[in-house]
Amino acid sequence: MISIRNYHSLKHLLDIKALKFFWNIDYNNYRSFFLKKLTFLGVPPPASVKGFPTFRVTLCRRVIPLPLPPLPPCLFSMFIGSSRAMQAIRFSDNKNRKDQTMTTFYAQPYDVSATGFYFETEEEYQTKVKKVTNDFGGPVEEFEIQFIDGEQIDWHLCEAFGLYQANFGQLIEAADTWDEWNKIKAIIAVGECGVNFDLDDNPDKLEVDIYEVDSLKELAEQFVDDGLYGEIPENLINYLDYDAIARDLGMEYSQIKIAERRLVYRCD
Repeated sequence: MISIRNYHSLKHLLDIKALKFFWNIDYNNYRSFFLKKLTFLGVPPPASVKGFPTFRVTLCRRVIPLPLPPLPPCLFSMFIGSSRAMQAIRFSDNKNRKDQTMTTFYAQPYDVSATGFYFETEEEYQTKVKKVTNDFGGPVEEFEIQFIDGEQIDWHLCEAFGLYQANFGQLIEAADTWDEWNKIKAIIAVGECGVNFDLDDNPDKLEVDIYEVDSLKELAEQFVDDGLYGEIPENLINYLDYDAIARDLGMEYSQIKIAERRLVYRCD
């Protein structure tokens, strides 16, 4: 997902050929794709880049400064590829964002005449939300909560539970207090197995069979070594068809990758 605080900025951003190496894709094709999108939206190109303030572009948690035009802020999102794809590119004003290791969220008003805000804690959200008004001076109460930056496993956690106004505070606490294995159990139990789990409960209570192996074939080899198929004479071990065993395991077990960890799991 691409989130841009100022969509007029995109035209000039795509004119900066230094990004060709940074994005590691074909510049002309990428530029052409977005120019078509901008044409559809009726976005006019700004006249000059002289004197523009420095914005920050974040790609895969690496940051480079770029000059972008100081036009009125407007946030919108365009989606590329799978909805499960990690957000690839984020644009933000250096004056509004600071480099921090904490998870960063964005509260996007459903009221299109209002402007959202970044926040990292529930307390910060409660403070900022009181100041948000629409063009008519009325209060804004409904927001879409977006995961902007943070640990990959915390993004998976938010995806599994769904990120809403009603639960983002609980998710922030879970991201801060749960260990990685409990997060993995919750992601699989809730996101993949459909377990009904309350974020206020102890994740230690979740029971999911999870094995940290690269494939079902590796799991089959592990099960044989652990004796789950009984004692097998040594002179027959080399004749076992692990691929066939893996296919049988595939009837009950599934594979998943979470935060660069390959896992096999079974839902009860």
